[in-house]
Amino acid sequence: MKKIRKLIENFQHISDYMGRRQIATIAASTAFWFFLSIVPIVILCVSVLPYTSITEEQLLTTVAPVLPDSMNQLIRVIIADVYSSGVGVLSISIAATVWSSAMGFASLIRGLEDIYEQPRRAGFLMRRARGIIYTLGMLLMMILSFVLGGFGQQIKALVEKYLPGSQSFFSFLLHLRFVVVIALLTIFFAAIFRWSTGLRPRFGEVLPGALTAAVGWSIFSWAFSAWVSATGSYGTYGSLVTVVVVMLWLYYCQYILLLSACLNRALPKFRRRGETEPASEPEPSEE
Repeated sequence: MKKIRKLIENFQHISDYMGRRQIATIAASTAFWFFLSIVPIVILCVSVLPYTSITEEQLLTTVAPVLPDSMNQLIRVIIADVYSSGVGVLSISIAATVWSSAMGFASLIRGLEDIYEQPRRAGFLMRRARGIIYTLGMLLMMILSFVLGGFGQQIKALVEKYLPGSQSFFSFLLHLRFVVVIALLTIFFAAIFRWSTGLRPRFGEVLPGALTAAVGWSIFSWAFSAWVSATGSYGTYGSLVTVVVVMLWLYYCQYILLLSACLNRALPKFRRRGETEPASEPEPSEE
């Protein structure tokens, strides 16, 4: 009974802490800037494909099964426009991606500084530099996840053709791609928690929150995609359905990330509280 009461108190403490730090407001601000960067990011990732042997039809066939139905039409339009445009689209999308994503990460860093109760020492240029670094890291994570998830079989065929000795290892890796994606996200989130503030916690201190965020993102994205596909009808929003769905997904993903940061912040306090609590005295025995 005492452990249950302590668990409830800890949960209430985290809830009150999140309310004081305005987690929902920060998640909404971060989601807004990341939403503005979605289209440039997709254009940036797709813009290099016309210079390869991958055709538009092959790309659409590969991408369609891994996207929510509400986003399929938007992505199809973007891919068609990119394949019919020149190199100018690539340079514009790079600039737009870097700027909007850097703004999103700057908002996220401000939220993490509030959660870790750290003063905002970094200036405008330093925040943008951090945002650019995290944007590049995010693009790398997206590309690796996209490759493992969408082009796994194609890469497996190339490995079997050019590196026949390593095909068994790659097949094993392909079967565990969900675990690989979780590991990559955990490393990326741990880096954000580790270097976003002036506190510089140890890697072991940020690992619980990073792993929670990675697993939470993956499970929520899968459940949210299944819910969107099952619901089907969004007549209230009409043509804005894609915008609404993506904004909701981004908001809750950022909320999960900030909640995981609160978990990292709260765990040391809970440990110290448990160490300082006096041991309960044994009840006197009846003679």
